[in-house]
Amino acid sequence: MHRTSKPSLLSGGGFGSDPSGEHANLSGFVNLVFLLFVVTNFRLLLENLLLNGLRVTLPSFADLLRDAEAFLDGAALQVKLHALLRTAAVLAVPILFAFGLERAAVQRTPFSRFSRRFVDPLHAINVGASLALPAALVGTERHYGGAGGGVLLLICSVTIFLKLVSWAHVHHDLREAGKESRGEAEGSLDARLAKYRSTVSDTDGASLHYPNNVTFGNLLWFLVAPTLCYQLDYPRTPRVRKTYLISLVLRTIMLWTLLPAFVVQYMLPLLETSIEPIMAGDVARILDRLLRLAVPVTYVWLVGFYAFFHVWLNLLAELTRFGDRVFYKAWWNAIDFEGYWRTWNMPVHMWVVRHAFFPIQRHVTSSKVLTGLLCFTLSAVLHEIVVAFPLHSYRMPLAFVGMMSQVPMLPLSKLLRRYTQGTAFEQAGNFLFWVTFCFVGQPLCVLLYYVHATQAVHASA
Repeated sequence: MHRTSKPSLLSGGGFGSDPSGEHANLSGFVNLVFLLFVVTNFRLLLENLLLNGLRVTLPSFADLLRDAEAFLDGAALQVKLHALLRTAAVLAVPILFAFGLERAAVQRTPFSRFSRRFVDPLHAINVGASLALPAALVGTERHYGGAGGGVLLLICSVTIFLKLVSWAHVHHDLREAGKESRGEAEGSLDARLAKYRSTVSDTDGASLHYPNNVTFGNLLWFLVAPTLCYQLDYPRTPRVRKTYLISLVLRTIMLWTLLPAFVVQYMLPLLETSIEPIMAGDVARILDRLLRLAVPVTYVWLVGFYAFFHVWLNLLAELTRFGDRVFYKAWWNAIDFEGYWRTWNMPVHMWVVRHAFFPIQRHVTSSKVLTGLLCFTLSAVLHEIVVAFPLHSYRMPLAFVGMMSQVPMLPLSKLLRRYTQGTAFEQAGNFLFWVTFCFVGQPLCVLLYYVHATQAVHASA
């Protein structure tokens, strides 16, 4: 019966608010949204199969035999072997040179004292070559497994570039700290390094000390470990868990098999039917293709994130017993763009802070805004290198433009967060983030890159 004034359950307060503080339980609606999500995606799956058929099939024995014969063909095999040797050379030579420089610097000979003057300039040339040579090779050669092989090679090159920068930077600091401890230089670098080392826990046995760390085994371990920042001691796990390692290997195989199949089955048909409306300038049909493309592109992005940042990096961590496995944070809850870039890729974020942000602040400018802009530009350039050289899209730097277009979004999303914090619209920044990435930026970049690649193929035919 009616005894007192009460609001409707979905009112959420206001006039006649319920003094008992009862709130609506929306778990039933959450279940409904989940069911709608499943049914909608099942319908898209069924529609795709009805329109395009099954485009991904297992190869027959005859197909495998024919591919093996083509691969082992004398002339073709020679070209592939030469490409493999060139790839190994451009990846390995900078690593060997970086190690040789540091070994020469720690030798107690007259030559080593002379060579220490040139270690830093030679490191700078070497790390530049570690990125420039593979990029030039991919940009001029076409025997690296197509665009996918070129992207993979340049991802490896960028990773080696970042690791060698850290290797050179840390050893520069260690040499300077050694001068301080011997009274050859003034400053507090030695004390800062010692203070940081005292905070590293869960290390494996005795700590390494410079120059005993300058061994090829130590450098190889760092190159394999899932980190871009070199240091003398790392948190380590007690042992390799074999069962967990096997599960990671199986997940790696399954996911990296699933992703290309998903692209072929779901993304390629949409891309193939997008050429005509783009050439005709039909805005409505282009928008339709973008919205259709948003779903599979988002799936590829999320599955790719899980496959790389969780499965692959944990696999490397388990093999090397690397202890600090925070490779990402809860970026999906980001309510501004800065929060996303701080949490999406923790190895790169830590490298940027350590080897770009603070050095720029010390030696270039004290402005945090300008320093952040320079760091963001560096990241955009590296993204563009990975994509532009394999696709030969030098005149269309979409990766660079796509990243730099987020620069004005950084202060705008911060402003939005400030004005909506504590209100019913405080998640507006998170909605803006998802819309920008999943429904505008990424589908548009994929579509434009596909159009460019298609035009390049027709032009060369």
